[in-house]
Amino acid sequence: MKLTMLSFTKHTVKLLGLVGILSCASANAALMTVSQSQDFDLWAGALDEDRGLFSLGYGYDGDALYFDGFDSNLGNLVGVDIYFESYWFLGNEVYSEDESRRWNPTAGAKGVGVMRMGAQIFDPFGADEERLWKSVYSDCKDRDRNDPYYADCDDFEYDNGKFNVDFDLSDIGLGSFVGGEDTVGIQFDLDLWSNLFDCHKGDDYCYSEAAGDWWGSAYVKYTYENVPVSEPYSLALLGIGLLGLGAARRRASR
Repeated sequence: MKLTMLSFTKHTVKLLGLVGILSCASANAALMTVSQSQDFDLWAGALDEDRGLFSLGYGYDGDALYFDGFDSNLGNLVGVDIYFESYWFLGNEVYSEDESRRWNPTAGAKGVGVMRMGAQIFDPFGADEERLWKSVYSDCKDRDRNDPYYADCDDFEYDNGKFNVDFDLSDIGLGSFVGGEDTVGIQFDLDLWSNLFDCHKGDDYCYSEAAGDWWGSAYVKYTYENVPVSEPYSLALLGIGLLGLGAARRRASR
């Protein structure tokens, strides 16, 4: 009975020692996150009044967003996520007018609007540019039988949707994201074209006009291991653990 009690006491002391050390470790390390976000809103218009495949109207808008780097005083950086969530809208209108003196004129036009959206992390460099292309076709034709000397027509078409991206950062080291203000930079570009590729023969005036809008929010999230300065409670747990293991070792040597 005495040996059994002694064995129980030894195992209990060892267990208390391990619990104290593990409790101290768990109290001093935890995965945490800190995030930043910024909004962007891009708009452009493009007008083409010259018929032909090689005639283009062009518009552009862009914005650069800057984010703070990770503060190493918080702990050890273990992961970075950079992504954006956005919406886009593209519309294109064609118009034709025929006011000639010939009998029963006919108006007609065909055009297309094309929009390119691009996002690039330029600081730190190493992630691929993310792109999305969209196009909208417009087509109108009309003959006004109530007016034998005038005809016009127009057609407006549009499309819209989402553009969400989580950047691939596998080629960028974590150390590149540690720093102060404006450590991370993301460029957003919107390019817009409109092309009047057909205008009815003899029409007095035609055009193709596009409008594009792209807006959303970009996010930078740092995941880090929080290692704060030891508190009295944590130090007490560590002391209990070390004392427990020491007592168990002395008992085992007797």
